[in-house]
Amino acid sequence: MIAFAIISHPLQIVFPARQGQRFYRPEYWLDLSYFIWQFLFWNGLTLWVMTQLGQLIHTFVSADFRSWVASFLIYVQAVMVLVISDFLI
Repeated sequence: MIAFAIISHPLQIVFPARQGQRFYRPEYWLDLSYFIWQFLFWNGLTLWVMTQLGQLIHTFVSADFRSWVASFLIYVQAVMVLVISDFLI
């Protein structure tokens, strides 16, 4: 979050969405709350659930299938993750 703030603050000053827009505007706290909820809380919860269900997933997905998917190039695996997660969400 600190790295995001360090990068985004100067960019918002140089390239504001609207000319004359201040960085700390009334909607700032709403934007911050969306950031905390959507990215920090929700993604943290998703990571925790996936970690907890890791053993269960290994039970249902065979080792042969996991090794077959692991044999693909990392770029192909990344595209597969994006497409599958898009359908699941």
